[in-house]
Amino acid sequence: MAIEVRAAGPAERTAVDALHEREWGGPYVIAHDTRYDLRTLPTLAAVDGAGAVVGALAHRVDAEGLEVVSVVAAVSGGGVGTALLSAATATAAAAGLTRVWLITSNDNLRALRFYQRRGMRLVRVDRGAVDRARLLKPEIPVVGEDGIPLHDEVVLELLTGVQGQPAGRSAAPWISLTTDDGPGRGGPR
Repeated sequence: MAIEVRAAGPAERTAVDALHEREWGGPYVIAHDTRYDLRTLPTLAAVDGAGAVVGALAHRVDAEGLEVVSVVAAVSGGGVGTALLSAATATAAAAGLTRVWLITSNDNLRALRFYQRRGMRLVRVDRGAVDRARLLKPEIPVVGEDGIPLHDEVVLELLTGVQGQPAGRSAAPWISLTTDDGPGRGGPR
């Protein structure tokens, strides 16, 4: 399937919102102890040859780089997520950002597999972040995918190769995985 990724405009908004409703139960996600309204974030839309929105990636830029706040595909396994992540990485590199990063929950084994296969590295675990997120969004389940208790959030990153950093290598390779019992990065829910 031919997929074009472009900045989401007003024409794509209804379809993007429908994907967020299906995936997250509405436009709000909790990430690193912060509630985000996906409707207010810059969004990349994946559009098929017929003009239908088949995926969306909402992001934000901060001092740490380009954070992927949400990525959803209408159907998994069709290359939509890969195209969106590649476009986000290109967007970050074009803006001179050295890092694309995101968080996911400890139960999301599919996402962990997906992101690592695309060169992202595990860099941190925020213990209890989902438990804290549940205070802001009580509908987050206690037990997640595959019957795994849902408590923690995992941070992954991919370096863009800008400003002298080789792409895909950690700026601090000695930080392979640490835990943080305090406020930090969390997984969108």
